Amino acid sequence: MLEFAVISTDKGEALDILRAEHDASAVVFFGDDVTDEKASAG
Repeated sequence: MLEFAVISTDKGEALDILRAEHDASAVVFFGDDVTDEKASAG
């Protein structure tokens, strides 16, 4: 069985979720691509 789902999200939102789940007060993020901008803007 294969199951696929498509959700609208980005790396910035993923980091926000992880920070909330782990009660993190800071994050270190390294990116090298335009798609990484949303993660580094927060």
